[in-house]
Amino acid sequence: MNDNSRSKRTSWKKKYTELYEEFRLLAEVARDLQFYARRYCDGRASYAPSDLNGMTRYLLTEVKTSIHIDAAACPPTIWAKDAMGSGFSGISQDEWYKDYSEGGKEIYVTKL
Repeated sequence: MNDNSRSKRTSWKKKYTELYEEFRLLAEVARDLQFYARRYCDGRASYAPSDLNGMTRYLLTEVKTSIHIDAAACPPTIWAKDAMGSGFSGISQDEWYKDYSEGGKEIYVTKL
């Protein structure tokens, strides 16, 4: 293996590592914003709770990040609830009524 190909491989690994680290940082930002957005959307009678819940599900299943459980909600939850009911929230009945109070401060996709 010549020095040029070794240099390219090292450069590629470094770039991959940098991109992955940036991705993880953006995932943390998205997780933190989801917490505040959930509080804003919860109880609204609009498209906002359903949209947020779709984004929450995406963060859990595709981005594979944790989500903060809002302990101030009753019961503690990660989902925004539409004022018109669970059918408008984009979540199942099980998700609507699930109590996350014993799950700690964060939830991961394995606990859904």
